[in-house]
Amino acid sequence: MANTLLSYFKDNLKAAGENTKYFNRDFLTKYCSAWRAAHQEDAPAIFYERDGVIYNGYYSEVYTTDFYNKNSTAYCIFLELWASYKNAMQYLTDLERRPRA
Repeated sequence: MANTLLSYFKDNLKAAGENTKYFNRDFLTKYCSAWRAAHQEDAPAIFYERDGVIYNGYYSEVYTTDFYNKNSTAYCIFLELWASYKNAMQYLTDLERRPRA
């Protein structure tokens, strides 16, 4: 059973049959920081194009990680896991905000 956010994602990547090589605290810290910055209420959109691909500027540091560059299939699965995780956390937050009878 995962007892940290890092182990939660690592365990779920393994359960999905993915290699967790390069998935580490450094990557997760960069990703969480980028996500938080990109999702601030007043965050401007920052995009740039390179070789015909549009990138989100908030994730520039993520794009330099070995996990993103050398284990891209697992990165895609991580994005799916992240979306599920964020939805679950939002659901719990919404439950806490509901008035109790």
